Amino acid sequence: MAHSILQIALATLLCYLVLVDAATIQQTRAEAHPPKAKVQNGTYFGVHNDHYNIDYFLGIPFAQPPVGNLRLAPPVSLNSSFSGTRNATNLQPACVQFQLTADNKPQAATIDRAISEDCLTLNVYRPSNSGNQELPVLVWIYGGGYTQGSNSDPRYNLTFIVNNSVKMGKPIIAVGINYRLNGFGFLGGPVIQEQGLTNLGLRDQRLALHWIQENIAGFGGDKSKVTIWGQSAGAGSVGSQLLAYGGRNDSLFRAAIADSGGPLAFKSPSNATQLQTWESILNLTGCSTASDSMACLRGVSSANFSYAVNASRGTFMPITDADFVQTHSSAQLLNGQFVKVPLLTGTNTDEGTNFVGSPSHIGALPTIAYPNDTSFLDYIGQSITNTTASAAALAALSVLYPDIPAIGVPHSHKGRLNSTFGSQYARVATFAGDLMAHRGRRLSAQMWSKYNVPVYTYRFNQWPIGGLPDTTGTTHFTEIPLVQDHEVQDGYLAPWYPAGSEFTSMDSDFYALARLMSKAPIPPLVTFFRCYLKTP
Repeated sequence: MAHSILQIALATLLCYLVLVDAATIQQTRAEAHPPKAKVQNGTYFGVHNDHYNIDYFLGIPFAQPPVGNLRLAPPVSLNSSFSGTRNATNLQPACVQFQLTADNKPQAATIDRAISEDCLTLNVYRPSNSGNQELPVLVWIYGGGYTQGSNSDPRYNLTFIVNNSVKMGKPIIAVGINYRLNGFGFLGGPVIQEQGLTNLGLRDQRLALHWIQENIAGFGGDKSKVTIWGQSAGAGSVGSQLLAYGGRNDSLFRAAIADSGGPLAFKSPSNATQLQTWESILNLTGCSTASDSMACLRGVSSANFSYAVNASRGTFMPITDADFVQTHSSAQLLNGQFVKVPLLTGTNTDEGTNFVGSPSHIGALPTIAYPNDTSFLDYIGQSITNTTASAAALAALSVLYPDIPAIGVPHSHKGRLNSTFGSQYARVATFAGDLMAHRGRRLSAQMWSKYNVPVYTYRFNQWPIGGLPDTTGTTHFTEIPLVQDHEVQDGYLAPWYPAGSEFTSMDSDFYALARLMSKAPIPPLVTFFRCYLKTP
């Protein structure tokens, strides 16, 4: 394998922190004197991992359970204390995910653990014997399109990042948080807007950050040295926290990392779409004739509400509400209405191949073909916010995205793709990648620079990876196994990462790249990003 991959790794120098499979948490031993941490409302005991010399505190609640009257309501802080010590040695359920049936079985197998409405918990990973060192803190916010994800997902175990930081002599503490998803966390509609119940998943994240400010010292962390980090919708969440309440700085974090997403949000569902979804859910739950629709929705079973949310086929994501999300993200960026902290943001070269068909095409064949100019223009018309785009605008975009496969994506495939993909596949994928990822990276970097705030960017383009074909290239999410140094592959499913293909069949250069990518960002994380990196 060409050693140019190391140059690529240097271009990602600041961007990544490593994770490991959830099974590592099981590599522990029972202890007569387990690790403990005192927080404001009591004391927790965790579990020690001998192999990595890390203490885990798992499933700690940071809010009251969002059930019953607190369903579809902003998260509420804990308001009671307890005596003695409580158990924090087990991963807790994920929040309710996108699913097909009403019996709490996720649609996709990326989550095979229990799910529950009572899910607002966090996991803390700290070096053993850290005492009162006041270590920097990394907060991971998972992605998943605001419909899936969990801090118990084995792909997002933060063991290795902490372990590597200790090996480098720059120890950190890591925290993984949960937040509500799908219709439980991102329901829209007129009643939701009127009652201030929008963007609940983002509000969950915000409350978790407040909890960290109030309690991380009990684990040996420094509340003034918090970095928030996310990928995809997790990166979008990082961006939302940077823009929250008009860019108000609540001193919750001092730096941010956004992978394949960020402050520039994708279009929200229209008011008409929100209303349609709202009415569909009311009908499916039998609440359409209730005098108090919110009380009715809070009274149905979790299974029935989950079924209605998924059967509605609604779009659930952050929406503009004149409160948490005060206006369009582009306007806030242009006006400098964001928290002025250092930002690291980047994308993968072939992001767009993930967005030009069903996700099932990753590693296989597309479910949608793009055979001609009309299919290219139709994709643009369906994607941009202004659904009445003029012919002149479409013509201009046709010039900006010429029918020249050699300059499109995937960069790993040379020449025009066959009829299964369609002659315009590369063109559409190039536009999709710019729309969904690259434009946000560029605009965010420009605005951070305009307002004299440190910003660093990267572009990841290593291929081949994970046995994915050249028609997929370096698409969305493909950096994560390397970022995490994930040799075991726990949590990765075919055809994304077929068993044995990610690392076991790769040569030593891949090991070197994974090690480099996973360790490189720790020094700048500790030193507040005091380093330099060229913007591609």
